[in-house]
Amino acid sequence: MNDRELVAPSFLFSLSFFLASFFALINDKKWNIQLGWITYQIISFGIIEFILVCYIVKMIFKYFLIKRKYNNEIIMETVGETNINNSNFRFKLFIIEFLELIFIFIIAKSIKNVTGQTDIVQAINLYNSSTNGFNDLTFTLPTYVKLMQTFISAFGIFEQYIFVRDIIYNKRFEFLLFLGAMIGVLAPTLNGSRGGTIFGLITFIVFLYIVQEEKNGWNNKNNKKYILIGLLVTVILILLLQWSATLVGRNVDSINFEDYISTYIGAEIKNLDIFVKKGIYPIKGTVFGQQTFYTTIQFFMKHGNLNIPLYHLDLPYTVSNGYGLGNVYTTFYPWLYDFGYKGVVILTLIMAFCSELIYEISKTSYKRKVSIFRLFYGGTIAPCIVFSFFSNKFYESLDIIYITISIIIWIIANYFLKELR
Repeated sequence: MNDRELVAPSFLFSLSFFLASFFALINDKKWNIQLGWITYQIISFGIIEFILVCYIVKMIFKYFLIKRKYNNEIIMETVGETNINNSNFRFKLFIIEFLELIFIFIIAKSIKNVTGQTDIVQAINLYNSSTNGFNDLTFTLPTYVKLMQTFISAFGIFEQYIFVRDIIYNKRFEFLLFLGAMIGVLAPTLNGSRGGTIFGLITFIVFLYIVQEEKNGWNNKNNKKYILIGLLVTVILILLLQWSATLVGRNVDSINFEDYISTYIGAEIKNLDIFVKKGIYPIKGTVFGQQTFYTTIQFFMKHGNLNIPLYHLDLPYTVSNGYGLGNVYTTFYPWLYDFGYKGVVILTLIMAFCSELIYEISKTSYKRKVSIFRLFYGGTIAPCIVFSFFSNKFYESLDIIYITISIIIWIIANYFLKELR
Protein backbone atom coordinates (compact mmCIF):
# COMPACT_ATOMS: atom_id res chain seq x y z
CA MET A 1 0.00 0.00 0.00
CA ASN A 2 3.02 2.28 0.45
CA ASP A 3 4.78 1.23 -2.77
CA ARG A 4 7.22 -0.59 -0.47
CA GLU A 5 8.51 2.70 0.98
CA LEU A 6 10.04 1.82 4.34
CA VAL A 7 9.90 5.32 5.83
CA ALA A 8 6.25 6.02 4.92
CA PRO A 9 4.22 7.12 7.99
CA SER A 10 1.84 4.14 8.07
CA PHE A 11 4.70 1.63 7.85
CA LEU A 12 6.63 3.34 10.67
CA PHE A 13 3.49 3.55 12.81
CA SER A 14 2.55 -0.11 12.46
CA LEU A 15 6.20 -1.20 12.80
CA SER A 16 6.50 0.58 16.14
CA PHE A 17 3.53 -1.32 17.57
CA PHE A 18 4.77 -4.56 16.05
CA LEU A 19 8.02 -4.25 18.03
CA ALA A 20 6.17 -3.34 21.23
CA SER A 21 3.77 -6.25 20.75
CA PHE A 22 6.66 -8.65 20.21
CA PHE A 23 8.32 -7.72 23.50
CA ALA A 24 4.97 -7.83 25.28
CA LEU A 25 4.32 -11.29 23.85
CA ILE A 26 7.59 -12.78 25.13
CA ASN A 27 6.69 -11.47 28.60
CA ASP A 28 3.09 -12.67 28.46
CA LYS A 29 3.30 -15.09 31.38
CA LYS A 30 5.80 -13.06 33.39
CA TRP A 31 3.60 -9.96 33.39
CA ASN A 32 0.30 -11.86 33.33
CA ILE A 33 -0.81 -9.70 30.43
CA GLN A 34 -4.26 -11.17 29.61
CA LEU A 35 -4.89 -8.40 27.11
CA GLY A 36 -8.47 -7.14 27.19
CA TRP A 37 -10.64 -7.22 24.08
CA ILE A 38 -11.23 -3.46 24.20
CA THR A 39 -7.50 -2.76 24.40
CA TYR A 40 -6.90 -5.07 21.47
CA GLN A 41 -9.52 -3.23 19.40
CA ILE A 42 -8.16 0.21 20.31
CA ILE A 43 -4.65 -0.70 19.15
CA SER A 44 -5.65 -2.77 16.11
CA PHE A 45 -8.31 -0.46 14.72
CA GLY A 46 -6.16 2.57 15.53
CA ILE A 47 -3.36 1.14 13.39
CA ILE A 48 -5.78 0.14 10.60
CA GLU A 49 -7.32 3.63 10.58
CA PHE A 50 -3.86 5.21 10.40
CA ILE A 51 -2.92 2.99 7.43
CA LEU A 52 -6.16 3.69 5.55
CA VAL A 53 -6.03 7.47 6.06
CA CYS A 54 -2.41 7.55 4.86
CA TYR A 55 -3.34 5.47 1.82
CA ILE A 56 -6.24 7.76 0.87
CA VAL A 57 -4.04 10.87 1.22
CA LYS A 58 -1.35 9.18 -0.85
CA MET A 59 -3.78 8.33 -3.65
CA ILE A 60 -5.30 11.81 -3.72
CA PHE A 61 -1.88 13.42 -3.71
CA LYS A 62 -0.49 11.09 -6.35
CA TYR A 63 -3.26 11.03 -8.91
CA PHE A 64 -5.25 14.26 -8.49
CA LEU A 65 -3.01 16.98 -7.06
CA ILE A 66 0.59 16.53 -8.11
CA LYS A 67 0.71 13.55 -10.52
CA ARG A 68 4.40 13.45 -9.77
CA LYS A 69 6.86 11.76 -12.07
CA TYR A 70 10.38 10.94 -10.98
CA ASN A 71 13.14 11.23 -13.54
CA ASN A 72 16.68 10.28 -12.59
CA GLU A 73 18.31 12.63 -15.07
CA ILE A 74 16.25 15.62 -13.94
CA ILE A 75 16.89 14.87 -10.29
CA MET A 76 20.65 14.45 -10.79
CA GLU A 77 20.83 17.66 -12.78
CA THR A 78 18.81 19.55 -10.16
CA VAL A 79 20.55 18.44 -6.97
CA GLY A 80 23.91 17.66 -8.60
CA GLU A 81 27.26 18.42 -7.01
CA THR A 82 27.50 20.19 -3.67
CA ASN A 83 30.38 22.60 -3.20
CA ILE A 84 31.37 21.12 0.14
CA ASN A 85 35.04 21.62 -0.71
CA ASN A 86 34.47 25.34 -1.08
CA SER A 87 36.67 27.14 1.49
CA ASN A 88 33.94 29.66 2.33
CA PHE A 89 31.51 26.84 3.10
CA ARG A 90 34.02 25.08 5.35
CA PHE A 91 34.82 28.28 7.21
CA LYS A 92 31.14 29.09 7.80
CA LEU A 93 30.50 25.54 8.99
CA PHE A 94 33.46 25.69 11.35
CA ILE A 95 32.25 28.96 12.90
CA ILE A 96 28.74 27.56 13.46
CA GLU A 97 30.02 24.35 15.05
CA PHE A 98 32.44 26.25 17.27
CA LEU A 99 29.48 28.37 18.39
CA GLU A 100 27.50 25.20 19.12
CA LEU A 101 30.28 23.89 21.38
CA ILE A 102 30.18 27.17 23.30
CA PHE A 103 26.41 26.77 23.62
CA ILE A 104 26.86 23.25 25.01
CA PHE A 105 29.25 24.59 27.67
CA ILE A 106 26.74 27.31 28.66
CA ILE A 107 23.85 24.82 28.76
CA ALA A 108 25.79 22.42 30.99
CA LYS A 109 26.78 25.23 33.32
CA SER A 110 23.19 26.50 33.52
CA ILE A 111 21.86 23.04 34.40
CA LYS A 112 24.40 22.75 37.21
CA ASN A 113 23.48 26.23 38.46
CA VAL A 114 19.69 25.71 38.54
CA THR A 115 19.96 22.28 40.20
CA GLY A 116 22.69 23.29 42.63
CA GLN A 117 24.79 20.26 41.68
CA THR A 118 28.52 20.42 40.96
CA ASP A 119 28.61 17.08 39.14
CA ILE A 120 27.11 17.42 35.65
CA VAL A 121 25.79 13.83 35.56
CA GLN A 122 23.92 14.27 38.85
CA ALA A 123 22.67 17.66 37.69
CA ILE A 124 21.33 16.18 34.44
CA ASN A 125 19.57 13.34 36.26
CA LEU A 126 17.98 15.69 38.80
CA TYR A 127 16.86 18.08 36.07
CA ASN A 128 15.33 15.25 34.05
CA SER A 129 13.49 13.87 37.09
CA SER A 130 12.02 17.29 37.73
CA THR A 131 10.98 17.77 34.11
CA ASN A 132 9.16 14.42 34.07
CA GLY A 133 7.41 15.04 37.38
CA PHE A 134 9.32 12.33 39.28
CA ASN A 135 9.96 14.74 42.13
CA ASP A 136 8.40 17.90 43.56
CA LEU A 137 11.27 20.13 42.44
CA THR A 138 10.83 22.68 39.67
CA PHE A 139 13.83 23.86 37.67
CA THR A 140 13.55 26.43 34.91
CA LEU A 141 16.34 27.13 32.48
CA PRO A 142 16.75 30.69 31.15
CA THR A 143 15.08 31.40 27.82
CA TYR A 144 18.40 31.99 26.09
CA VAL A 145 19.54 28.49 27.11
CA LYS A 146 16.43 26.92 25.58
CA LEU A 147 17.07 28.92 22.40
CA MET A 148 20.59 27.51 22.32
CA GLN A 149 19.21 23.98 22.68
CA THR A 150 16.77 24.61 19.82
CA PHE A 151 19.54 25.99 17.61
CA ILE A 152 21.76 22.94 18.19
CA SER A 153 18.88 20.53 17.52
CA ALA A 154 17.62 22.30 14.37
CA PHE A 155 21.02 22.87 12.83
CA GLY A 156 21.99 19.30 13.69
CA ILE A 157 19.07 18.07 11.57
CA PHE A 158 20.19 20.40 8.79
CA GLU A 159 23.75 19.06 8.88
CA GLN A 160 22.58 15.45 9.02
CA TYR A 161 20.73 15.95 5.78
CA ILE A 162 23.70 17.62 4.04
CA PHE A 163 26.01 14.89 5.34
CA VAL A 164 23.76 12.13 4.00
CA ARG A 165 23.32 13.86 0.63
CA ASP A 166 27.07 14.33 0.29
CA ILE A 167 27.66 10.63 0.97
CA ILE A 168 24.96 9.45 -1.45
CA TYR A 169 25.55 11.81 -4.36
CA ASN A 170 29.22 12.72 -4.05
CA LYS A 171 30.57 9.52 -2.42
CA ARG A 172 32.41 11.64 0.13
CA PHE A 173 32.84 11.68 3.91
CA GLU A 174 33.11 15.24 5.17
CA PHE A 175 34.35 15.33 8.76
CA LEU A 176 32.98 18.80 9.54
CA LEU A 177 29.49 17.72 8.51
CA PHE A 178 29.83 14.51 10.50
CA LEU A 179 30.94 16.48 13.57
CA GLY A 180 27.98 18.86 13.27
CA ALA A 181 25.56 15.99 12.86
CA MET A 182 26.97 14.24 15.96
CA ILE A 183 26.71 17.43 18.01
CA GLY A 184 23.02 17.60 17.13
CA VAL A 185 22.49 13.91 17.96
CA LEU A 186 24.35 13.83 21.29
CA ALA A 187 23.54 17.28 22.71
CA PRO A 188 20.00 16.29 23.89
CA THR A 189 21.57 14.02 26.55
CA LEU A 190 22.22 17.24 28.50
CA ASN A 191 18.50 17.17 29.34
CA GLY A 192 18.92 13.74 30.91
CA SER A 193 16.95 12.02 28.17
CA ARG A 194 18.22 9.57 25.57
CA GLY A 195 15.13 10.09 23.42
CA GLY A 196 16.67 13.01 21.54
CA THR A 197 19.69 10.92 20.59
CA ILE A 198 17.48 8.05 19.39
CA PHE A 199 15.45 10.63 17.45
CA GLY A 200 18.68 11.71 15.76
CA LEU A 201 19.53 8.16 14.71
CA ILE A 202 16.05 7.66 13.30
CA THR A 203 16.41 10.95 11.41
CA PHE A 204 19.69 9.78 9.90
CA ILE A 205 18.13 6.52 8.67
CA VAL A 206 15.10 8.33 7.21
CA PHE A 207 17.30 10.84 5.37
CA LEU A 208 19.54 8.05 4.11
CA TYR A 209 16.56 6.17 2.71
CA ILE A 210 14.83 9.20 1.13
CA VAL A 211 17.97 10.53 -0.57
CA GLN A 212 19.01 7.10 -1.85
CA GLU A 213 15.53 6.36 -3.20
CA GLU A 214 15.38 9.81 -4.73
CA LYS A 215 18.62 9.06 -6.55
CA ASN A 216 17.23 5.70 -7.71
CA GLY A 217 13.99 7.27 -8.94
CA TRP A 218 11.87 5.77 -6.16
CA ASN A 219 11.72 2.30 -7.72
CA ASN A 220 11.81 0.67 -4.24
CA LYS A 221 12.66 -2.70 -5.74
CA ASN A 222 15.45 -3.65 -3.37
CA ASN A 223 14.78 -2.88 0.27
CA LYS A 224 16.86 -5.69 1.71
CA LYS A 225 19.86 -3.53 2.58
CA TYR A 226 17.66 -0.94 4.30
CA ILE A 227 15.93 -3.64 6.31
CA LEU A 228 19.32 -5.00 7.36
CA ILE A 229 20.54 -1.51 8.32
CA GLY A 230 17.37 -0.92 10.31
CA LEU A 231 17.69 -4.27 12.11
CA LEU A 232 21.37 -3.64 12.86
CA VAL A 233 20.70 -0.18 14.31
CA THR A 234 17.77 -1.54 16.36
CA VAL A 235 19.88 -4.36 17.81
CA ILE A 236 22.72 -1.95 18.67
CA LEU A 237 20.30 0.46 20.36
CA ILE A 238 18.75 -2.37 22.38
CA LEU A 239 22.17 -3.63 23.49
CA LEU A 240 23.32 -0.14 24.51
CA LEU A 241 20.06 1.09 26.05
CA GLN A 242 20.68 -0.04 29.61
CA TRP A 243 24.35 0.98 29.58
CA SER A 244 23.47 4.45 28.23
CA ALA A 245 21.28 5.07 31.28
CA THR A 246 24.43 5.45 33.38
CA LEU A 247 25.55 8.33 31.14
CA VAL A 248 22.62 10.43 32.33
CA GLY A 249 23.00 9.51 35.99
CA ARG A 250 20.53 6.64 36.34
CA ASN A 251 21.35 3.64 38.51
CA VAL A 252 20.14 0.53 36.67
CA ASP A 253 22.73 -2.00 37.86
CA SER A 254 20.17 -3.93 39.89
CA ILE A 255 17.79 -4.42 36.94
CA ASN A 256 17.99 -7.52 34.76
CA PHE A 257 18.88 -6.67 31.13
CA GLU A 258 15.91 -8.54 29.66
CA ASP A 259 13.49 -6.89 32.09
CA TYR A 260 14.95 -3.46 31.42
CA ILE A 261 14.61 -3.73 27.62
CA SER A 262 11.16 -5.33 27.79
CA THR A 263 9.91 -2.60 30.11
CA TYR A 264 11.02 0.09 27.69
CA ILE A 265 9.73 -1.54 24.51
CA GLY A 266 6.84 -3.83 25.51
CA ALA A 267 5.35 -2.76 28.85
CA GLU A 268 3.41 0.07 27.20
CA ILE A 269 0.91 -2.48 25.87
CA LYS A 270 0.19 -3.87 29.34
CA ASN A 271 0.11 -0.42 30.92
CA LEU A 272 -2.48 0.75 28.39
CA ASP A 273 -4.51 -2.38 29.12
CA ILE A 274 -4.44 -1.65 32.87
CA PHE A 275 -5.78 1.85 32.21
CA VAL A 276 -8.46 0.65 29.77
CA LYS A 277 -9.72 -2.02 32.17
CA LYS A 278 -10.31 0.63 34.84
CA GLY A 279 -12.91 2.15 32.51
CA ILE A 280 -12.60 5.66 33.96
CA TYR A 281 -11.97 7.52 30.71
CA PRO A 282 -12.45 10.17 29.53
CA ILE A 283 -11.18 12.06 32.55
CA LYS A 284 -12.28 15.68 32.45
CA GLY A 285 -9.48 17.98 33.57
CA THR A 286 -9.37 21.69 34.22
CA VAL A 287 -8.47 22.45 30.61
CA PHE A 288 -9.31 20.95 27.20
CA GLY A 289 -6.97 18.09 26.21
CA GLN A 290 -4.55 18.65 29.07
CA GLN A 291 -2.79 15.30 28.63
CA THR A 292 -2.79 15.21 24.82
CA PHE A 293 -1.74 18.83 24.20
CA TYR A 294 0.44 19.21 27.29
CA THR A 295 3.30 21.01 25.50
CA THR A 296 0.98 23.46 23.76
CA ILE A 297 -0.89 24.20 26.97
CA GLN A 298 2.37 24.84 28.82
CA PHE A 299 3.29 27.30 26.07
CA PHE A 300 0.06 29.27 26.48
CA MET A 301 0.33 29.15 30.27
CA LYS A 302 3.72 30.83 30.02
CA HIS A 303 3.25 33.16 27.05
CA GLY A 304 -0.52 33.58 26.71
CA ASN A 305 -1.46 34.17 30.35
CA LEU A 306 -3.60 31.03 30.44
CA ASN A 307 -4.83 31.14 34.01
CA ILE A 308 -4.83 27.50 35.15
CA PRO A 309 -2.90 25.78 37.95
CA LEU A 310 0.46 24.23 37.07
CA TYR A 311 0.10 20.47 36.55
CA HIS A 312 2.12 17.43 35.45
CA LEU A 313 1.22 14.61 33.09
CA ASP A 314 -0.81 11.92 34.83
CA LEU A 315 1.40 8.87 34.24
CA PRO A 316 1.11 6.58 37.26
CA TYR A 317 3.76 3.89 37.76
CA THR A 318 2.29 0.41 37.30
CA VAL A 319 3.09 -3.05 38.66
CA SER A 320 1.83 -6.35 37.23
CA ASN A 321 2.42 -9.78 38.70
CA GLY A 322 5.14 -8.32 40.91
CA TYR A 323 7.05 -6.66 38.05
CA GLY A 324 7.42 -2.90 37.75
CA LEU A 325 6.34 -1.78 34.28
CA GLY A 326 7.16 1.91 34.42
CA ASN A 327 4.83 4.73 33.45
CA VAL A 328 4.58 4.74 29.65
CA TYR A 329 1.30 3.83 27.93
CA THR A 330 1.49 4.26 24.10
CA THR A 331 0.13 7.26 22.19
CA PHE A 332 -3.47 6.08 22.65
CA TYR A 333 -3.43 6.65 26.42
CA PRO A 334 -3.70 10.47 26.52
CA TRP A 335 -6.27 10.40 23.73
CA LEU A 336 -8.48 8.04 25.72
CA TYR A 337 -7.75 9.95 28.91
CA ASP A 338 -8.94 13.28 27.50
CA PHE A 339 -11.55 12.35 24.89
CA GLY A 340 -12.42 8.65 25.10
CA TYR A 341 -12.96 6.54 21.96
CA LYS A 342 -13.84 9.59 19.85
CA GLY A 343 -10.43 11.02 20.68
CA VAL A 344 -8.70 7.92 19.35
CA VAL A 345 -10.59 8.12 16.05
CA ILE A 346 -10.20 11.87 15.50
CA LEU A 347 -6.60 12.25 16.69
CA THR A 348 -5.46 9.21 14.72
CA LEU A 349 -7.05 10.72 11.61
CA ILE A 350 -5.36 14.10 12.13
CA MET A 351 -1.97 12.53 12.85
CA ALA A 352 -2.14 10.24 9.82
CA PHE A 353 -3.36 12.99 7.48
CA CYS A 354 -0.68 15.51 8.50
CA SER A 355 2.11 12.93 8.51
CA GLU A 356 1.32 11.53 5.07
CA LEU A 357 0.80 14.99 3.54
CA ILE A 358 4.16 16.27 4.79
CA TYR A 359 5.83 13.05 3.68
CA GLU A 360 4.41 13.26 0.16
CA ILE A 361 5.42 16.91 -0.19
CA SER A 362 8.92 16.13 1.11
CA LYS A 363 9.36 13.44 -1.56
CA THR A 364 8.70 15.93 -4.34
CA SER A 365 10.94 18.62 -2.82
CA TYR A 366 14.07 17.61 -4.71
CA LYS A 367 14.56 20.95 -6.51
CA ARG A 368 16.17 22.46 -3.42
CA LYS A 369 19.21 21.06 -1.72
CA VAL A 370 17.69 21.34 1.75
CA SER A 371 13.91 21.20 1.66
CA ILE A 372 12.16 22.51 4.79
CA PHE A 373 9.45 19.85 4.42
CA ARG A 374 12.05 17.12 4.16
CA LEU A 375 13.86 18.37 7.27
CA PHE A 376 10.59 18.60 9.17
CA TYR A 377 9.49 15.10 8.20
CA GLY A 378 12.80 13.37 8.83
CA GLY A 379 13.80 15.45 11.84
CA THR A 380 10.47 15.61 13.69
CA ILE A 381 7.52 13.75 12.17
CA ALA A 382 9.14 10.36 11.44
CA PRO A 383 10.82 9.95 14.88
CA CYS A 384 7.55 10.92 16.59
CA ILE A 385 5.68 8.26 14.62
CA VAL A 386 8.27 5.62 15.51
CA PHE A 387 7.84 6.53 19.19
CA SER A 388 4.04 6.13 19.03
CA PHE A 389 4.28 2.79 20.85
CA PHE A 390 6.04 4.60 23.68
CA SER A 391 4.17 7.87 24.22
CA ASN A 392 2.27 10.74 22.64
CA LYS A 393 5.34 12.16 20.89
CA PHE A 394 3.47 13.52 17.86
CA TYR A 395 1.24 15.92 19.78
CA GLU A 396 3.87 16.53 22.46
CA SER A 397 6.11 17.88 19.71
CA LEU A 398 3.60 20.61 18.84
CA ASP A 399 5.90 23.11 20.52
CA ILE A 400 5.06 26.33 18.70
CA ILE A 401 8.29 28.08 19.62
CA TYR A 402 10.51 25.11 18.75
CA ILE A 403 8.84 24.49 15.38
CA THR A 404 8.84 28.17 14.42
CA ILE A 405 12.46 28.75 15.43
CA SER A 406 13.57 25.53 13.73
CA ILE A 407 11.97 26.59 10.44
CA ILE A 408 13.57 30.04 10.73
CA ILE A 409 16.97 28.44 11.38
CA TRP A 410 16.59 26.15 8.34
CA ILE A 411 15.63 29.07 6.12
CA ILE A 412 18.57 31.17 7.34
CA ALA A 413 20.93 28.20 6.99
CA ASN A 414 19.79 27.72 3.38
CA TYR A 415 20.57 31.36 2.70
CA PHE A 416 23.78 31.57 4.75
CA LEU A 417 25.32 28.43 3.25
CA LYS A 418 24.81 29.56 -0.34
CA GLU A 419 27.39 27.10 -1.59
CA LEU A 420 24.76 24.35 -1.21
CA ARG A 421 22.78 25.71 -4.13
